[in-house]
Amino acid sequence: FDSNGNCLALSTAVVFAPGRTPVIGRFSAAGGNPHTADAAAAGRGLGLAFGFPGSQQWRTAMLNLPVFPDNSPQAMYDRLAATVPVPGTGKPDPSAMTRFLAAHPPSARALTILKQHPPTPGFADSTFHGFNAFYFVNESGVRTPVRWSLTPLQRALPPASGPNALFEPLVAQLRAGPLHWRLLLTVGASADPTHDATLPWPADRRTIDAGLLTLDSVATES
Repeated sequence: FDSNGNCLALSTAVVFAPGRTPVIGRFSAAGGNPHTADAAAAGRGLGLAFGFPGSQQWRTAMLNLPVFPDNSPQAMYDRLAATVPVPGTGKPDPSAMTRFLAAHPPSARALTILKQHPPTPGFADSTFHGFNAFYFVNESGVRTPVRWSLTPLQRALPPASGPNALFEPLVAQLRAGPLHWRLLLTVGASADPTHDATLPWPADRRTIDAGLLTLDSVATES
């Protein structure tokens, strides 16, 4: 990660000082079954560890969604329970999801937002968001609420097919050359929610380009 120093006024974190920090990333697909076929519509993630292994690190996990579907562990549990296939049809009971949405207005609102932002074809052209708000602290002790995201600099590729439709193109792209994202920091105002990941911040909030993320090699998880 090549920091440009633009964030120094907000944070004393070493990663935002001008210079280069090593990064290890991990791409992932939604769900807990590693053998499930890649689905373009499913959520996809990028986790990053900034800093040398064994030393102090800044870690962040992001998804290719503009907001998170739930604002509490209970809501997430209830949403997953509503999508469990029922015996006989092998599909979720539509009435269960209807009841869930009625009982969880924040999730209903978030799911509407997600439908308005269809996913891109692959990992490399995805914008990844960190949903939670964090407070950056500068040298004077001033606390500023911030959310961050990664904006891709490479173009979208045609959608692929097959059980590895997300990971195989990603591996091919990384073997052909480095991939780049801009780390953008969105600065919140005093009235912006910092405790609810289902709520987006207004689009007119100030954005700071904090630097360039470059991923230039790929390895298996093992």
